[in-house]
Amino acid sequence: MTYSASLSAVIDTLATLLLHSLWQGALIGLLYALSLLYLRNAAPRARYGAALVALLALALAPALTGLAMALSASVPSVFSSPSPGELARSWAPVWGDAGQLGPLWVALWLAGVITLSIRVLWNWRRAQRLTHLGCHALSPAWETRLEVLARQLGVRRSVRLVESVLVSVPTVIGWLKPVILLPSSAMLGLNQRQLELIVAHELAHIARYDYVINYVLVTVETLWFHHPVVYLIGRGIRHERELCCDDLVISRCGSRFEYVSALTDIETLRSRHLLNEPLSNLAATGGDLLYRIRRIVKGDAPPSRSGGITAT
Repeated sequence: MTYSASLSAVIDTLATLLLHSLWQGALIGLLYALSLLYLRNAAPRARYGAALVALLALALAPALTGLAMALSASVPSVFSSPSPGELARSWAPVWGDAGQLGPLWVALWLAGVITLSIRVLWNWRRAQRLTHLGCHALSPAWETRLEVLARQLGVRRSVRLVESVLVSVPTVIGWLKPVILLPSSAMLGLNQRQLELIVAHELAHIARYDYVINYVLVTVETLWFHHPVVYLIGRGIRHERELCCDDLVISRCGSRFEYVSALTDIETLRSRHLLNEPLSNLAATGGDLLYRIRRIVKGDAPPSRSGGITAT
């Protein structure tokens, strides 16, 4: 097979996968929407689980389609074995009638993936720089409080806690060596109890491996940017994970009203010192903050099973 023929086969295969992604994404989105309707009164972790299943389905759909195409190619034909390009076109006959539509769509899709990948890498690099630039170590007393909070939330890996002049909200960056950034405005504007609860929220993200899930989410959003359902699922994951973290903090670390006070005050400080934050980080003010506060005040979050943070 010549290079030209090989390239044509690859383009036809990608075009076929993109064509099938339309109905596959629509089906996954419909099933996800139905699951949300069924789980509307369930705990956030149930809806979060449904969103993760939908995300996994999006990630696996092209691979399963490609596997099905490969298996059909391995079945012997009575007359002849189709070439890869012919096989792809047999799975998507619309391309034969649409002329250059398939190659054009592939070109636009690749341009979008490359553009979004550059943006993701730039944000990742910027987030990594935040863990070194403008950071200041906290007092040894804070290290003790961090250790106690980590034990309460089930975090076993080492976590670094620093003060940063470059972020406007508390933020966790990284997974293998996570770093929690506390903005200088929060150190000055919040009391110790509020700061502990905000740090606990960031530790909850670490305990739940949200940063790893975020990598997967961003990857799927980059590859499936052409389909609206990926944004529906992504919004669901980001919203429900904040509710899950809220529940975890309240159930293990203290009063719901103290927690609401901390969220409200940190949002007030953020609005006064608004900066452009990287899109890849996990912050305490993520999701629909007003909805989160109303939910906690109404008592929808689980009751505290702890007497509070015991660090001194």
